[in-house]
Amino acid sequence: MYKFENVMKFCRSSFALDEQILSTLKPENSLAGLLFRIFYSNQQKPEVLEEVHLLRWVNFLESELKHYNNQSRQYQHALAFLDTHLQSNKHLSGASSAKCEDIFLSTYLLEKGFNTSKYKTITKWTEETLKGYLVPTPRQEPNSKDKGKSSGKKKKGSSNEIQKPREESRKLKILCLHGYRQSGQAFRTKTGSFRKATGKYADFSFITAPHQVGEDENGWWFSTPERGYNAHHVSTEDWGFSDSLELIKKTVAEEGPFDGLLAFSQGASLGALLLAKQELGLINLQLKFGILVSAFISRCGDHQEQFEKLVNSDKKIEVPTLHIYGQTDKVIETEMSTELLKYFNNPTTLEHEGGHFVPTPGGMKQDLNKFLEEMKAHCSQK
Repeated sequence: MYKFENVMKFCRSSFALDEQILSTLKPENSLAGLLFRIFYSNQQKPEVLEEVHLLRWVNFLESELKHYNNQSRQYQHALAFLDTHLQSNKHLSGASSAKCEDIFLSTYLLEKGFNTSKYKTITKWTEETLKGYLVPTPRQEPNSKDKGKSSGKKKKGSSNEIQKPREESRKLKILCLHGYRQSGQAFRTKTGSFRKATGKYADFSFITAPHQVGEDENGWWFSTPERGYNAHHVSTEDWGFSDSLELIKKTVAEEGPFDGLLAFSQGASLGALLLAKQELGLINLQLKFGILVSAFISRCGDHQEQFEKLVNSDKKIEVPTLHIYGQTDKVIETEMSTELLKYFNNPTTLEHEGGHFVPTPGGMKQDLNKFLEEMKAHCSQK
């Protein structure tokens, strides 16, 4: 496999490798496992920063590239992120010369394939990174004009015409709203296992809130005029909320329609509020279901009032929802998430033993997939 031969060549030229450890490497080991064993064959302990960068990009490969076809939407999103990153960084870690992660990932991408004319920055990076190394013949995606063409003789009983996919085979399209002090890309990374477990049923689109809190950290609104936020704050203001609402509307108009939401923490509070406003006829996003993780009722602005309007109108939010929350969540306590349930008609709940995060599916996988299977049927009827 070119990527491991290239990494070994790079490490041999950069480190004093322990050949005895290298001799134990077996091809059946995992991608990450083999890479790390080569990396840690160095007789000297690597610098912490070297480890951090390598871990980051191996995680990127494992969660964003490895499990997806090179023509899938998830794979294209990952390539777009990487192309943008490399436009301002000569190499992955920002270093002036290629590192272990550059050698491995560039070789991997050439082996798996990508559109070299579309992702020109990635193409230039792979060419420069792999000078003097084994270079796989790049696998190209088919051009759009070639899609649907058939080669060879037409088989008996088959058709060369492009068939319209059956409605029941269409994947759900889900809009994803991250938590406070996150970003769309951070949320994408943190939900890698979740998406892998549910990718059979859905495609996920991630957006970033419009208000910057820190480096690569954003929020949907603030509970203090100093641009701070705490879910427990009570405030008559919701600084920045209107901008976020406009971003949601714009995203739905330009990239929708979306079948449903996947939202976490402050994003889940926003998601619940959007569903309430939709039920009240105040907004039309055409959302048909929601998956809300660590959700709660915002105590800012008129957010809580929207839920009281449902009660006063003798209404409940009718779209199906799945509410996920952790028993040991110290940021959004369980009581805050369960308080929200009374405003939904027949909500489904999943409780995990952990804290404030989107849980790795594990034992929940069957329940998650059951819910999404039901949503596919539900959305196909709309």
